[in-house]
Amino acid sequence: MVWGDWNRGKTKETDDRIRRIAEASSRKQKGRPGNKEFRHKPETKEIMRQKSLDSWKNPVTAKKRFQKQKQNRTEIFLDYIIQTSCPKEFEYTGTGKIWIEGKCPDWFNVNGKKQVIELFGDYYHSKKMNGREKEQEEDSRKSHFAKYGYGCLIIWESELEKPYVVAEKIKTFVGRDTSGKKENTFFSK
Repeated sequence: MVWGDWNRGKTKETDDRIRRIAEASSRKQKGRPGNKEFRHKPETKEIMRQKSLDSWKNPVTAKKRFQKQKQNRTEIFLDYIIQTSCPKEFEYTGTGKIWIEGKCPDWFNVNGKKQVIELFGDYYHSKKMNGREKEQEEDSRKSHFAKYGYGCLIIWESELEKPYVVAEKIKTFVGRDTSGKKENTFFSK
């Protein structure tokens, strides 16, 4: 007999040892997530979802969650566009440096203007993920910041395919003159 062949061809119906192993394994799995017998009720899921949303309102909890986050590639690319278009105008704050009543803007104007820039991912801010259309998603974030006197520019991930258009959008938002004068940047047409 080769090692590992002791149970070849045997089932829990034909062999007592395999039946005991199967029952012990089944007892261990009961109540574990992923087990077909264990599912949360819709009411329980809603309670858990609400508690998770409420936990973000606690600044200490939110700060702990953001401490481990770093900029992703898309944010690094947009940061490069922002710093090229408007040097020393905005600082990346998406890691939880600044909070405006429970919301953390991605970029914050450091020159005294009440302006923020948000980068929306096409997937995470889609109707599939949050049940709202793009316009509703934008309006929700803009109205939140507007309550506190902040102007908000939202840039969608898909817009970054044309960086020069995004650069012009940012300059217009900040109030820089974009007519006539061509700047020597990577993003000029």
